[in-house]
Formats: sequence, C-alpha cells, structure tokens
Amino acid sequence: MAGPAWAQSSASTDAGWPCDVEPKAKLELSDYWKPPVASGAWRSNAEVASLVSDVAPRRVAQDEAVARLSALATRPAAFRGLVAAGLVETIDAERHSIIVGIKRFNARQALLATRIESSYAQLEAPKGAPVEASKAALEEQAEWDTRIFEDRQKMLPVICRQPAVLEARLGALISALKSTPKP
Repeated sequence: MAGPAWAQSSASTDAGWPCDVEPKAKLELSDYWKPPVASGAWRSNAEVASLVSDVAPRRVAQDEAVARLSALATRPAAFRGLVAAGLVETIDAERHSIIVGIKRFNARQALLATRIESSYAQLEAPKGAPVEASKAALEEQAEWDTRIFEDRQKMLPVICRQPAVLEARLGALISALKSTPKP
C-alpha cells in the first residue's frame, strides 16, 4: 500500500537532500554585482539597511519591490551596490533557512519511513505475533503514519522549489537596481 512512496524517500536520505536539484551552498554578491562591495558594509548605512528590510522579504510583492528599486536608478552605483549586497545577504539567509528546513523535513520523513517499515514488518511476522487488540492498534498506526508520510511527500515539489523562487526574486531585484535611468 505505502511501499513505493516511502521506500523512495528513505533511499534519498543518504545525502539529506530530497529534491532533484541541490542548490548552491551560498549565494555570492560577485555573481550579481560588479564592482565588489565590502561584505556587511551595507548594514552601517541606515538608509540602505532600511530599504533592504523593506523590499527583501517575500511578504512584499515582487512588483512593489522592483518598482522601489528601479526608482534608485539615478543614485550612485556605490549606493546601489550596498543595496545589492544587503539584498544578497538577506535573501541568502532566508534561502539557507529554507534549505536547512528541507533537510530537517527529509530527516523526519526518513524516520517516519523507518517506523512504517518496522510496523509492517511486525504485522507480517508470524513468530511472536501481537495479540489481536495490539495488532489492530499497530495496523491503525501504520496506516495513519503512511497517510501522513504520503501527504507530506505531495508537498515536496513545492517545498523543493522555494530556494529557486528566492534566487529568481533576488535576480529580479538586482536587475531593477541595475536599470538605467529613463531620459
């Protein structure tokens, strides 16, 4: 009944990453912005720090964030570079948190798969078979665990896309910062 779905997941736990594409370990500012900006320098500029905290979060509509950043086209490149540094650092921190969460999710799924396998093995074991009342409880728990496992697995594709969604958002925000002023 639940064999194939949880068996596949337990096989993917070797590396701790259940998704098709493993993301880069860290996003680097140099991949998004030239010339280089001193790491962390953006924090010492109150205007930049405030702007980054206003536009970086996912709860802020991307269109709104892009519009705010596009409006900076006339600002000096050094200022926009600080904003870029803040965006990369902030979004990468959120992305890292999501990646850690995906690995925890996968570890919990692996534990649940092991528990399901153990439950079904106990139910199929002829020797020392559980009494009827405990057998029914074990079957019910195994079925419940299987349902939970399968429901969580259905969420995996959406969860796996989240690091890429953040990278795409960062790309759009950085592109807005690089936009040239309209004459």
